[in-house]
Amino acid sequence: MHIKGWPLIATLALFGCDDGGEDGVDDEPDASTSGADASISDAGAPPYGDHVTEGLTLAGASGLLSLTMTEVVFQPPIRDDNVWSFELISEADGAPTSGCEITLDPRMPAHGDHGTSKTPQISDLGDGLYRVTDVYLFMRGLWVVTLSAACEGVEDTFTLEVWIEG
Repeated sequence: MHIKGWPLIATLALFGCDDGGEDGVDDEPDASTSGADASISDAGAPPYGDHVTEGLTLAGASGLLSLTMTEVVFQPPIRDDNVWSFELISEADGAPTSGCEITLDPRMPAHGDHGTSKTPQISDLGDGLYRVTDVYLFMRGLWVVTLSAACEGVEDTFTLEVWIEG
């Protein structure tokens, strides 16, 4: 049996539909992966994810710590190395929390949850202030960045959903 339209069918099967991204992968998250600000429609806002700007405050997943961005060198974050500074506050007494072991793990769920080729570098500046460099978000799309803090028996995690333009 010979099918005349097989080249078209094969082409559609191989390439499917694309969102126009240069990598040929659908970077647009569905409703289940969109961030807290997924309904943002104001001009210049990221299409998905959190507004990562100075003053952004996040509650930790366990409610023990809060995090406030004090410096975001590139607003919005860029497709390259980003630099962020933040303050950690104890929810128990409202005091700045220093001496914490901090890790930052950027992942891209639309691409098999891959990470980056650089390890973010974190500095404790004292008085609850921390600076992280080498936040390497090298591809267009939605990144989920998990920040974990372990501070003298108190552990908490924060999740940022960051949209990177092409």
